[in-house]
Amino acid sequence: MEPMGALQSYRNLRQFQQDPATFLNGQTNDFSEAFVGPRRFYVCRDPDLANYFLKENPANYPHNRFVYKQIEPITGREGLVQLTGEKWKRYRSLTNKLFHSDRFSSYAPIIEHCVAELIKRWIDSPPLFLNDEILILVLRISGLIFLHRDLTIEAPEVVRAFLELNRLCGLRLRSVTAPPLWVPTPMNQRIKAAREVLRNFVASSQGGPLPTLLRGDKSVGDQISTFLFAGHETTATSVLWTLALLAQNPRYQKEEFIASSYQEALRLFPPAWILARDVLEEEEVRGHLIKAGSSLIIDVRAIHRHPRFWLKPDLFRPERFLSGEVASRAFIPFGGGPKVCSGKGLASLEANIILEKLIQAFSFSPTPNTSLAVEEMITAHPKHELQLKVEKRC
Repeated sequence: MEPMGALQSYRNLRQFQQDPATFLNGQTNDFSEAFVGPRRFYVCRDPDLANYFLKENPANYPHNRFVYKQIEPITGREGLVQLTGEKWKRYRSLTNKLFHSDRFSSYAPIIEHCVAELIKRWIDSPPLFLNDEILILVLRISGLIFLHRDLTIEAPEVVRAFLELNRLCGLRLRSVTAPPLWVPTPMNQRIKAAREVLRNFVASSQGGPLPTLLRGDKSVGDQISTFLFAGHETTATSVLWTLALLAQNPRYQKEEFIASSYQEALRLFPPAWILARDVLEEEEVRGHLIKAGSSLIIDVRAIHRHPRFWLKPDLFRPERFLSGEVASRAFIPFGGGPKVCSGKGLASLEANIILEKLIQAFSFSPTPNTSLAVEEMITAHPKHELQLKVEKRC
């Protein structure tokens, strides 16, 4: 690498660590190449190219090992998102049973019960900050669905450990030079302490559909951690973004716009804001030479706002999902191809029930401190505590 190239690579590394979204926004072409520290990155902002990587040739673009290594403290080494090849196929097929639509009729009452209790509490004492309220609600639902355990009552320390691990692993994710977990840095020590809380809880979880499905399997602990994480983090974040956008656009706070508002929030603020892949073999794709051993970032947020596919892409317009103007390949909030999120149906069910019940019970409006600023960690969530005015409907 030439000296000037090395200098720019270092600048890219600093920017990526401090503000990864700004770094990605600087890659303005539909497909671009940049070095971040010693790593070669390709950034894809084109829906058609993304479709190729995710669906047409996914075998050459597996999950990026560096990224998934950083979330190992949450998912374990054997969690579904960490697996590849035949092992992944086996566990994917097995755990898909949990997400068959036939099961939704048993999940819906659990969601409705938890939301009803939240609404009752909010009527007596309207919340000022919504982040933890929604995160804990969704984590409680996940615990009840998968384990038949109420984490908010049985194990509040597990809730705190999940939130702490998510934040710390997100910080590690932004650093391409993060030391291995065995290095006793202060951050690594905190990660290990929170991980131990999770492991102790998981080891004591014997009931519910997930432990029953995997009874006797040595990876059951990692699968429980993975599904609790996947079952709460992205869903909670998407609900928060939807409430924030509805507060700023009150005319959509109606039952007929709930589902489309949720989809539009996923479009504008996808929690899974990037999809990171490794490149196994060199190939040329539509005039772009992609070298083996590199990293590929699919910029989901840019694809969701691509002006070639979306009319007025930066505006909140839920009606676009009611009028048929959506190009499916330009809307990938749950990924795509063989590794599309297996829980997307449950996530949509859960989010829509929560939003429907909350909008029926309350009106939401912004406060002077309401912010749509984004913090990009493992997921893209509100940077600041989401402050909304919550008023009981007459």
